[in-house]
Amino acid sequence: FSQLRQRLDDRACTRYDASDKWLKRYTRNPREFTNHLKTILPLLDYVAVQAQEKKLPAEFVLVPFIESWYDPAASTKTGPSGLWQMMPNTAKHFGIRFGNGYDGRFSPVDSTEAALNYLKKLQKEFKDWPTALMAYNAGDSRMRNSLKRQHLDKADAQNKLPSGLQPHTYAYIHKVEAISCLLSNPTRFGIKLPVKSEFTALAAVDADVTKQSLPELAESANISLAELMAMNPSYKNGLKTNAPNRLLLPQHIS
Repeated sequence: FSQLRQRLDDRACTRYDASDKWLKRYTRNPREFTNHLKTILPLLDYVAVQAQEKKLPAEFVLVPFIESWYDPAASTKTGPSGLWQMMPNTAKHFGIRFGNGYDGRFSPVDSTEAALNYLKKLQKEFKDWPTALMAYNAGDSRMRNSLKRQHLDKADAQNKLPSGLQPHTYAYIHKVEAISCLLSNPTRFGIKLPVKSEFTALAAVDADVTKQSLPELAESANISLAELMAMNPSYKNGLKTNAPNRLLLPQHIS
């Protein structure tokens, strides 16, 4: 949390008044929020490390809070799925694979790599993280058209956010700001960050799923099948597939 806080914009608690309603919503039950943080610590750490290696804004690490509450198995009836709630076409464009018994959007490894690569592209194009995140939510083509209609340069977008987008796209930024504010100033909202909680870091591990079933892999990794499936919900029913062979496992196993 200390490393993450150092990389977050320290104006998160003052930049948008609209964040107040989201701050109140997220802090409605401080104990529940704190307990959830404890639960997701290994995955939060994994995503933070991946974002830092790509030299991306720390705000991107907060996107899975908004998209799925950091649940890699999250799904919706309208199409978005996984930790980053990616649509099938976007996922395929950024290299996520689909196959018999496999949906890479539910892989924390594959989806995080794809989402961060997409965000890196948006950051490069739109210059600042708020506009990049609006493009992630609304679609990059929609964001370009909005800027073009208003004759705004991409570099100026952060000073004057484009109009004409859906309300949930503007709310997206406020939600990220709210989570950032909570992590930066937890005591102000009655939140006690689990800074002393110990956990085993996660890592992407190559495993030959064409030769071993998931139960066999779990046994060789000395963890339960339930733990393996919870960390890797992209594999359905423990089937052998021709899907990518990267699994998310406790780092000491790698």
